[in-house]
Amino acid sequence: EVIVEQDFFGLEPEYLDPAIDGGVFATLTIRAQRRTHSVNVQNVAYKRFEAVLNAINSVTPEGVHLPYIKQ
Repeated sequence: EVIVEQDFFGLEPEYLDPAIDGGVFATLTIRAQRRTHSVNVQNVAYKRFEAVLNAINSVTPEGVHLPYIKQ
């Protein structure tokens, strides 16, 4: 549901701050309904990406939560 609400498959493949060399990143790949889409977020906070990660973490055991550090 959140994948559709946040239009994950419509997100750009990458969101980053080119002014920062190195830093923190997260990459998420989702396969659903015969489609695959990957999004990489580096050195920026992106709410739609974060919403999808939070939804995944809300239904998975705490020991396997996906990390995401907001800048």
